[in-house]
Amino acid sequence: MAITILMKMPLRPDADNIDEVLRHDLPATAEFEGNEGTEVITDNSEPHTLYLLSRWSSDDAYEKYSAWRQSPEGVTRLGEISSGAPTFRKFHTYMLF
Repeated sequence: MAITILMKMPLRPDADNIDEVLRHDLPATAEFEGNEGTEVITDNSEPHTLYLLSRWSSDDAYEKYSAWRQSPEGVTRLGEISSGAPTFRKFHTYMLF
């Protein structure tokens, strides 16, 4: 069953290379087997926070991706723009229309 991951990432207020870092890191996420879409969203009431919304074909696909991101080959540049550790929420699809 499909899952959706919501990653909330606090941003450094002085980060001036946010778009560069996202364009560097996120194509690999989007191309990873099992990824059905990745989107960066914002909340105007939280200007120093980004949300990454990614949809995965299964828990297994996401777990493989997560393990890859923790390996030397999957390292990201998100630390350049983040002011702290991201938080993650996992949602399982209940119903589609």
